[in-house]
Amino acid sequence: MKSILVVSGKEDTYHRIASSLSRGFSVKNVPDRPSALELLQKARFDPVFIDLGLLSSPEAGVDLREAIESFRQLFPSMEIIVMARPEQIRKAVSAIKAGASDYLTCPPEAEEIKLVLDNIKRTQIMRSELD
Repeated sequence: MKSILVVSGKEDTYHRIASSLSRGFSVKNVPDRPSALELLQKARFDPVFIDLGLLSSPEAGVDLREAIESFRQLFPSMEIIVMARPEQIRKAVSAIKAGASDYLTCPPEAEEIKLVLDNIKRTQIMRSELD
């Protein structure tokens, strides 16, 4: 069973993601980045969906690259999917440039979630063929 982690303070986001997936997925939700990092020290989740606003904290001196790196240090091959409101798309693109795998617009739609997961799966297959 594939384990997916959703990092969002919004229950609706978690439910949208969980309900869009077929059987064979275990989905867990945590409300913030520190809780996610703590949970990832105990169990592997791949992919991780995280609200863009929870990913970095400029006021605490944590930028997007550092925030994504904190996840990558635990599992270097983990896929990180950033969730952003339409007006945050530029920042979501910056998150991808900083190391995130992809992004979803919020609120996430089932079709978009499936598309992103399919794209990630294809990318993983291509990487394994190159290795």
